[in-house]
Amino acid sequence: MIRSRRKENKIFDQSLDLKSSEKAIEKLTEARISLLLNHPFFGNMASRFEMIESSEWLGTAATDGLNFYFNSDFVNKLDQKEVEFLFGHEILHCCYEHIFRTENRDKTIFNIACDYCVNRDLVHNNIGRKTTTVKCLFDKKYNDMSAEDIYEDLKKNNTPKELNILSESILDVHLDYSPDSSAYEGFNSEQKTFAQKDAEIRDQIWESMLMASSIAGNKKTPKSVLQIIKKITKPQLDWRQILRQTLLSQIKDDMSWMKTSRKAWHIDATLPGVISNKQINVVVALDSSGSISERVASMFLNEIKEIICSFSEFKLHIFCFDTSIHRPAIITQSSIGDIDEYQIIGKGGTDYSCIFRYLTNESLVPDQLIIFTDGYPQNSDWGYPNFCETLFVINRNTNIVAPYGITTYIDEHPKRV
Repeated sequence: MIRSRRKENKIFDQSLDLKSSEKAIEKLTEARISLLLNHPFFGNMASRFEMIESSEWLGTAATDGLNFYFNSDFVNKLDQKEVEFLFGHEILHCCYEHIFRTENRDKTIFNIACDYCVNRDLVHNNIGRKTTTVKCLFDKKYNDMSAEDIYEDLKKNNTPKELNILSESILDVHLDYSPDSSAYEGFNSEQKTFAQKDAEIRDQIWESMLMASSIAGNKKTPKSVLQIIKKITKPQLDWRQILRQTLLSQIKDDMSWMKTSRKAWHIDATLPGVISNKQINVVVALDSSGSISERVASMFLNEIKEIICSFSEFKLHIFCFDTSIHRPAIITQSSIGDIDEYQIIGKGGTDYSCIFRYLTNESLVPDQLIIFTDGYPQNSDWGYPNFCETLFVINRNTNIVAPYGITTYIDEHPKRV
């Protein structure tokens, strides 16, 4: 009799769960329709999500860039406008690529920063209504600040206890996209590398943004999103060209009386000849703070190899850096094959100053310093601007410009426009 009653209770509970799920899906569907009518960019983005009921492992909502995961009970706590806000919240996490940007930062603090960032923009664009049914992070002092800048402010001005309190107001669960993330179960079973999946998800997000913006029009697409789209679609001088031109510029022609020029022989004059010094002395510093994938590092090193092999003589100093220098090596004609075996190690923070301290200690002033990096130095310290000619090759879709030298950008992920 007791066993039978338990069975009846289990069936009753499943019925309640089904009704809760159906009610949540109905709310989410109505929210998507409302967004399509009133905020077409967000509506079109929301319509591209696959909605997945995930109450077994999720207490609120989440996205991995392709899907909208939700807890039915959580959705049912919200009113219709708050559900629209929730959709917008997940959409902007995708547009701003927050799932790719955690890197080596404290995940909880960065998640707080990301929520401040997207909630601010949703309020500014009148998307639904900021949730009051559940706590929501919002502060006007973070207007016009990136998630990374907000992160630094949070770390600097809050105690661990205060940060813990703030973390309780994170609206959703942030799925950190990394090779070992448990949030991406099933990726390992696919015949794709992490880098391939990374590029695939970014491509799909970008494609959705471009399509949704095209349908909505510029007037109904958030300005922050339009800025991202502009960066995606604008033509840029290829980083390979800039790299090659920068190295070619280091070839110096010197004048010498030991070798005279024949151009003035017909007037019985003697002029100094030109001696071409085609050996280049280059230092390559590879950011190993965790933001440089092996695939991109390999692509960069292969390009360096191809370029320097076009010179008759060269000396290439190469090393990794985070907050210190790792694996320094010298590559010449006789050891060019060593580039193929070079491995990046480190995974600490990003301190450009350690590069210049190392070069100073080694009494090494190169013709050209090339820093391959993500463009996010700790404490905003970019190192020593007057040390030597410096080229920054930044490996992300960004408008970051180094305060000195030349800045160019590596196209890590092909863009569909």
